[in-house]
Amino acid sequence: MLSVTTSLLTFVIIILGIVLSLAGVFIDGVYAGNSVSLIAQAKGQDLVTLVIAVPALLIALIFALRGSIRGALAVAGLLGYFLYTYASYAFMVQFNKWFLGYVALFSCSLFTFILLVTSLLKAIPTMISVPPAPLRVSAVLFLIVAMAILVMWLSQIIPAMFGKSARIIEDSVDKPVIQVLDLGVIVPAAIVIAVLVFRGAPTGPVWATILLVKGLTLALAIVSMTIFMA
Repeated sequence: MLSVTTSLLTFVIIILGIVLSLAGVFIDGVYAGNSVSLIAQAKGQDLVTLVIAVPALLIALIFALRGSIRGALAVAGLLGYFLYTYASYAFMVQFNKWFLGYVALFSCSLFTFILLVTSLLKAIPTMISVPPAPLRVSAVLFLIVAMAILVMWLSQIIPAMFGKSARIIEDSVDKPVIQVLDLGVIVPAAIVIAVLVFRGAPTGPVWATILLVKGLTLALAIVSMTIFMA
């Protein structure tokens, strides 16, 4: 299921993920110059990356290399997590000695995700059968989350556009990268995938599984961020 190129790039992502998350958790001053809120969130996310996302990606990769379809889907979902995470680091975190690492991990995740999902969409729809009820439940969940994210960010962005004080601007130091990723990628993706599932598209189960894995991992990171901020 995984090509040699995809496998090697995934292994590179694992190594980079270990190095960068270890640096973020244990080296003082990595996030110097950022807001207190951003520093706490970054350390919380680094911890989840180190103890959950990296081991999960390694385990999923092993199963995928053995021919497991579920393993390959899990790899794709976890690549989505790394892509989202290090896109935000590369564009939002103040420049530091680890900058090229953020860029490398972002780039590797992007192209590995594209290569893997392309192969999955060609092979998997004819190989798996998922009961429609759980898929529809997932689709409803995607729509609920998409609407929640939309309302959460727009309630802060719109007032900020008219000059009012907004936490979104204060916390992001005038670089609302997370909001760009959420409103420009996550919300549309959740809606489109929900529509695919409701229409019974063959690729629906593939995209739904990928988004669920990515979403679950990111949800754990958000919990960790909240604890660190507290």
